[in-house]
Amino acid sequence: MFDSTGRLSHEVRSLLASERSIPAQSSIVRARVLANARGALAVENSAPAAPKGAPRRVGLAALVLAGVVSAAVAAAAYQAGARLNPSTPEAGLSKPSPRW
Repeated sequence: MFDSTGRLSHEVRSLLASERSIPAQSSIVRARVLANARGALAVENSAPAAPKGAPRRVGLAALVLAGVVSAAVAAAAYQAGARLNPSTPEAGLSKPSPRW
């Protein structure tokens, strides 16, 4: 950006030369713009702020709801799988003989 002597480089000078200048405005126009800006700031400051905890509560509630729904879907899938593939755990087991 700067050359070794501390002056602006050629590229920076060419960019600055191509920028358009901002025309000076009359005092009436400046006063109107400042009044509009102050009015916008006053409206922004007078608006009630949202509670800080509200977004976290909504996010937490959504997370809890997603967990409950996920658990319910998993339980339903497990029960459906058990009904489609019934297995008898006693079929492969024999009673242990008592040791006297």
